[in-house]
Amino acid sequence: MELGRLKEVCLRKVWRHEAGDFTPWLSRNLDRLSEVLDIELDLEQKEKKVGRHRADIVARTRAGGPRVLIENQLEQTDLKHLGQILSYLAGLEAHIVIWIAPAFRADHRSAIRWLNQNTSDPYAFFAIKVKAFQIEQSSYAPTFEVLEKPNEWDQMVQRIRKSTENHRFQRDFWTHCSGRWPNPLGLANGFANSRFRRWIEEADLKVTLYLREDGVRIYVTGNSDEEDEDVFGRIDKYRSKLLKSLEGSHFPSRKNPRCTTKLEVNTRDRNNWDSMADWLFSQCGKYERVLRSSPVISN
Repeated sequence: MELGRLKEVCLRKVWRHEAGDFTPWLSRNLDRLSEVLDIELDLEQKEKKVGRHRADIVARTRAGGPRVLIENQLEQTDLKHLGQILSYLAGLEAHIVIWIAPAFRADHRSAIRWLNQNTSDPYAFFAIKVKAFQIEQSSYAPTFEVLEKPNEWDQMVQRIRKSTENHRFQRDFWTHCSGRWPNPLGLANGFANSRFRRWIEEADLKVTLYLREDGVRIYVTGNSDEEDEDVFGRIDKYRSKLLKSLEGSHFPSRKNPRCTTKLEVNTRDRNNWDSMADWLFSQCGKYERVLRSSPVISN
């Protein structure tokens, strides 16, 4: 068997221009970074304008997770790029920063290490070394090596994965509901959240459909910035009608002004989704009919 010799090649031979070649290639091959980071990345935008400059690549962890800033170079790291990274971090509200270069100055690695030590989850900073190799006349093979990362990165990955799983679970459930309901109730395509709210103009209140691990619920509330007593004053006008129209509904307390109805079920079991969707649609209709009717004014 004849074996070839692995040799490192100059990055400028692989990508002639940083912005014209390296950044476009990397944006199309984020799976290469995903492998070394152990998280899945989705491209959001390349050359995204931030103030007077442009961030090389902006991505997100899979399923709408934390925003990721990727700054790449074909030369040794410099102070200019470090300053841009810190500027982009604030402008983009990114939580994960990845700095890629073929060589890192010791003080720049120290800066990344200091950022990881003096910021907490969800912030994470990476220094990643890029190289390219070739065997004889084969295709070039880029490699990425993580030089700096947060000490708690493994735990952060688990939290990101759990968040991604929850996002996918929520999106799939509401998509299922939208396809089953006669009227999708205004659900946006791809909606992913634990709560879906419907504003009832006549009552100036919101009907909230709530997806939990142990079941689904519906409750009435107002705006988040309102005082509870103001919300309760409006809900109280419909109290008797709600209790009469909605079997199993209750008001937890006068300090918690929410009329609540719940269905206890294992929401992770997709075999339950039809009955959950039907229950939510039926109950939501009852809530809305009451809140669109005339309130009962007590003397």
